[in-house]
Amino acid sequence: MPDRKALCLVSGQLGEIGPTDRLILPGDPTVPLHATPKQYVDTSISQFPLEVGEETIPRELLNSTSGLSSQQLRLSYFLARKSEITTQVKMFSSTAAAAATPTLVRMGLFTIAANGDGTLVASTVNDTTIFAATNTGYTRSWSDSYAKVAGQFYAFGLLIVSAVTMPTLAGIAILAAVAGENALAPRSQGLITGQANLPATFTAASVANTDRRYYGAILP
Repeated sequence: MPDRKALCLVSGQLGEIGPTDRLILPGDPTVPLHATPKQYVDTSISQFPLEVGEETIPRELLNSTSGLSSQQLRLSYFLARKSEITTQVKMFSSTAAAAATPTLVRMGLFTIAANGDGTLVASTVNDTTIFAATNTGYTRSWSDSYAKVAGQFYAFGLLIVSAVTMPTLAGIAILAAVAGENALAPRSQGLITGQANLPATFTAASVANTDRRYYGAILP
C-alpha cells in the first residue's frame, strides 16, 4: 500500500503534518501563550482572514472608532497566525479626518514577552499626511522589513501627537464598564500616555486599560 501523508488546512493553506508535528488550536490549555512557535498555529476567530498579510482585528467586526488622544500610544494585541516577511502596514480613517497638521503620526509593531513587556521590532517614519481624508486606507512601509513569526504574541501600536482635532479610525469599541477585562491575560488592548515618539520598549505595568481597539493590517 502506498504511503499516505496527513495534511492539515490552516489559515487557508494545506501543509503536511510530520511525525513530530502537532496541531495547536485556540484555547489549548497545554500550550503556554508565549511558548516557542510551533509549525501549525491557527488563532484567527475571523471567518474571513486576510489571504495576504495579517490583521489585528477580524475585518467583519470593524466600525468607526473614536477616542484617540494626543501622545497616547494605542496598542492592539494579537497572536500571529503566519510566519512571513512583513514590509508595510495599513490602517483606515473613518468618519472624521485628522485636522491639519499633526506633529507626529507613526505606527509600530512590538513583540510581547511572557511578562507583558514590549519591544519595538518594526516601525514607520513620521508621516503627518496620514488620516488627512475620511474613509480612506493608508498603507505605509516599515523602515526595515521584519520577519513575523507564527505563534508570537505582538502588539500593533499607533501614536499621534497633535494639537488639533484627532481622526476617527476603523476599530472596535466595547462597553466601558468591562474595559478592565481587556487587561486580563492575555491582554487584548491598552494605551500608554505621555509619549512624544514610539518607545523602543515598554513595561507591562505602564499599559493602561482602554475600551478601544484599532485595526491594522500587517502586510508583506
